[in-house]
Parts: sequence; structure tokens; C-alpha cells
Amino acid sequence: MARRGQQAYDEERSLWAGPVLRVLAVLVLAAAVGALVAWTLTDWLVTPLYTAEARLFVSEEPSEGSGGESSASEGGDLASSCAVMIESDDLLVYVATQTEFPYVVDTLREAIEVEPGASQDELLVRVTLGNAEEAASVANTVVRVAVDRLPGMLAGASATVVAEAEVPQVPSSPDMLVAVCTGAVAGAFFGGTALAAAALLDNRVHGASTLRRISSLPVLARIPDPRLLAGAEGSDAPGGPSLRCRPDGADCTTQLTGEADEFTRAFRLLSVNLESALPLRDRRAAARMVGVTSSVHGEGKTCTAVNLAIVLGQSGYRTLLIDADIHAPRVAPLLSLAAAPGLSDVLVGSVDLRNPLQYVPGADRLFALVAGRPVSRPASLLRGDRVKAVMRAYAQAFDVIIVNLPPVVPATDELLFSRMTDGVLVVAQRGKSKNEDVRETLEKLELAHAPVLGFVLTCATVSGRKRSLSDTTSE
Repeated sequence: MARRGQQAYDEERSLWAGPVLRVLAVLVLAAAVGALVAWTLTDWLVTPLYTAEARLFVSEEPSEGSGGESSASEGGDLASSCAVMIESDDLLVYVATQTEFPYVVDTLREAIEVEPGASQDELLVRVTLGNAEEAASVANTVVRVAVDRLPGMLAGASATVVAEAEVPQVPSSPDMLVAVCTGAVAGAFFGGTALAAAALLDNRVHGASTLRRISSLPVLARIPDPRLLAGAEGSDAPGGPSLRCRPDGADCTTQLTGEADEFTRAFRLLSVNLESALPLRDRRAAARMVGVTSSVHGEGKTCTAVNLAIVLGQSGYRTLLIDADIHAPRVAPLLSLAAAPGLSDVLVGSVDLRNPLQYVPGADRLFALVAGRPVSRPASLLRGDRVKAVMRAYAQAFDVIIVNLPPVVPATDELLFSRMTDGVLVVAQRGKSKNEDVRETLEKLELAHAPVLGFVLTCATVSGRKRSLSDTTSE
């Protein structure tokens, strides 16, 4: 149980670590792009505004008579009354005539803001304009005019300039930090939304867990992706045949050698799990026949069939490898064997049963029956009575027969050949096989009454922790 738990943990860590890092990288990149776009658009489209501040100190000096229009007592609080007077049109008209810049009263009314300062007798005069020098000049003009005009506008009021406005060095609007943060959040949001949409639309097989969600059938082996293994290519061990197998149209290559590398361990594990699912060493006369298929071409079924046959031969079984994928024969070129005669020649009756069998050089107890010469209607050959008699004859001479079946989704009558097997292995390639294709494959095999033993996942990720064969046989 401990080994199985550790194995499950390693698998989940290997399955999720890469995608999680990629998601984080995409979110960070999207946030950076969003921040850059927000900065650029804000800089190009938004006119910067500058705010200059000046401070006034106001006080009340009682007098018996005044020619002003109002009194401080009538206006309530002195500072508030002074603020109202400074923002009034009467004073702004005078400011417009005193400033060196041609501003009208309406513009000044929008640009000037007066509010209480740090103390109740202090007023802050803020002027916000598109030019820093003009904002400072207008603010200083307002406070100077207020000092001159307030006593006449508000009885008993006096004002003193506490601090003149300085030219602002940075704009008060827009706030670039807020813009950048908003852009980063928006970029991360849209990046996350795009990732979520891609995940919902992505219907490929990404690991053994995907296959488990599709079906309750076991995953009998995970064939590693050699691109993730250092030194996987080019090894040539004298202990057994060296095979470099490239699935049709796929980028993933597999290689089986006599060395105890990840490839060899994966196929040995497949043979052990196959024997557990379908006992091979019984005492009956007929051989066990195991079919290997996939949804479509290019998912690694031929490589799986060839490498499994090699391992079974090395394990002491008299093994026959049959290429029944007559539409797209691959066994002969992979093993450097003659392309004919083969299965098609045997089924049409043009050759004797034993003549087409070819010994695989460098492989123990392994013979191959290649696809043979092309025929116009291979499906009719694979569903006739002749194929049953041929398979029964070969079953008397071998312990195990591995059949490289045609892919299921484009197949028609060829599916009937799968029902003659004792079990079928369904090959799916990580990152390539589609979920709906795998489901369709299982449905077609079920309708054909073909016994499915489980899945083989090709181009699988490999955990960083090296595992011995004994660690994985409990899978």
C-alpha cells in the first residue's frame, strides 16, 4: 500500500507540476502585458493634469463699520465663508484679469478648489491644469487676490499667505501606478479566462488520470517520452535488439534496448501486468492472442506491439508478432524485414502457413508475420473463415501471439478480427489522443464483443524518482 500510495503521489506530482508552472507563467506574462498596455494607453490617450497647492491663513478682525457686502457672522464659520468667497465669480473675475494666462471664469471655476487645511483657520487652494507652470502661477494669483479682496468682500476677515504654490514635478492625474496595477489585474484576468476556455476546449489525453475518467479500465503501462530522458537516444546494447520506433505522424519516438532504462522497465511492466490480466503460462495447447490497437494512426500502437513482443520473447515465451494493419503496414520496415510474403498472402492461400514467418534477428524466440502484399479489400480477409483457421494453426506453435491491429475509429469490418483475440490493449498517446476518440474506440470494441484488457499510455511523463520493476508491478 505504501508503494502504491507513493507511486500515486509521484504520478500526480508529475502530472500537475508542469501544468501548474505553465499556468503561473502564462498568468505572470498576461499580467505583465496588461500592465504594459495600460501604461502605454494611459500615456498616449490621457492628458496629464498637474495640481499646485497654496495655503492661506484667515482670521477675523472685529470693526464697528465696514463697507463689505456681508459679514463673517452672517456667513457662519469664517474659513468656510472665505472658501465660498474665493470660489465665487466676483473674485474669479478679478483673478482672470490678474493672471498672466488667458483663462476664462468657467475654466477657473473648474480648476480651483478651496478646502479647509490642517487647522480651522487655514485654507488650501488647489489649482489643477494641464500645465504645471500655469497651475502654480494661477494658484499664487488666487491667494494674492484673496488677500487683497477678502476684507472688502467679507466684513472683518483678513487673509495671509502661508505658503505659495510650487511648480509640481509629477502629474496628479492620471495615477500611473493605479493604471499599471489595473492593467496587470485585467491582463491576469483575461489570461486566466483564456486558460480556462482552452482547458474546457482541450479534449486531449494528458495522462493516466484522463484515461481513468474516461473508463474504469486499468492503465497497464506508461511508455516514457524519450525527449524527457537524458541519453535515451542512440543506445545500442548487446543484450537484445535495439529498436528505434517512430509512430506514424508522431513526434514521439520510442526505443527499447537490453539496458535497464525507463523504456525497458516500462515494457517489462507491461508484460508483467499483461500476464496478471491474462495468464500466459497456463498448460493449454493454444497460445494466448493479444491485440494492440489505438483510436487513430500515429499514437504508438505499432511501436507498443513490436516492443512488447520483443520483451515477451526475452522473457522466455515463444512469441509471434503479426501485423494485421494491412492498410498501413509498419512492422516490416521497423524490424528491417522483408515486406512480403505475409499475412495477406497466407489469407488468400498463395503461400503455406510457415513460409512467411521471419525470425527477428537479435531477438529471443521472436518471429514475425508481416502484413504482406497489398490487397484491394483487406477487411474481407480479416473477417473471413480463413483467418480463424490460420490463427488456430499459429496458436498451436507459439506461446503468445501479439497482433498489431488496425486503428479502431476509421476501421469497419476489421473490428471483427479483434473479437478473436483473448484481449485487446488500447494505446493512447499523451497530448495527442482525443478523449472522444478513445470513448468511440471503447464503444466500437464493446459492440464487436472484443475483450479490452486496459490502456497503454505512450509518450508519458517520467517521475524524477527512479523506480525499480518491483515498485511498479503492483499497479
